[in-house]
Amino acid sequence: MGEHQRVSESRMFLQVASQDQFIQAVEELVSRKVRTFSSAIDPNAGVVFEVFSFEPDDTHGDGSRPT
Repeated sequence: MGEHQRVSESRMFLQVASQDQFIQAVEELVSRKVRTFSSAIDPNAGVVFEVFSFEPDDTHGDGSRPT
């Protein structure tokens, strides 16, 4: 098993183990409900992606709700 494969597998296990904490932290920071979360790594480039997709927002840009 190559080093890149070990890094990828370690990231996958981290994502699965930490998914709920990641989602909770992001929801608190942005005051939005997370629909999905995904994590990816490009070991050749040394780049990690944490992608969050949010539920539709029914508020105005300032956080107030439509009347």
